[in-house]
Amino acid sequence: MKLLKMRGTKKSQFEYKRVVDELPHLSWLKWALAEANLAARRNTWTPPRPIDIILLSSNKEKRLVRSGEELLDVIVDALNRIEKRLHGATPEVRSLWNYLENGKFTPWNENEFSNYIKQRLDDEIRGRGIITNREVELQPTLGWK
Repeated sequence: MKLLKMRGTKKSQFEYKRVVDELPHLSWLKWALAEANLAARRNTWTPPRPIDIILLSSNKEKRLVRSGEELLDVIVDALNRIEKRLHGATPEVRSLWNYLENGKFTPWNENEFSNYIKQRLDDEIRGRGIITNREVELQPTLGWK
């Protein structure tokens, strides 16, 4: 168990967690799991390059993205800014509805809304070296009848 704990890989960390889950009555294993997690973080951490730190410090909008979790953070931040645009001083939320007649409206369909979010994500994260895309659509529809 000690060898597995000190190996310091994501796989060994996963396997150690599996052992802890299978033997919950051995409380000392939980402390050893914390040590295995620490070893995995220590062995898998990649420090940023000096040039990355300089570039990051020159622009508060730039983010260093080295993993899926960090990319998710960038996207969540962008979605929060989009939400503020939807409900801000000049709310964009009104533009997400189709005017029918007699003052009645219907919401945009999924494809129209997906296009809107993709365009806004492009606006929000352009210049950060991140390209947004969306699921493939075999026969795109315009949403007009």
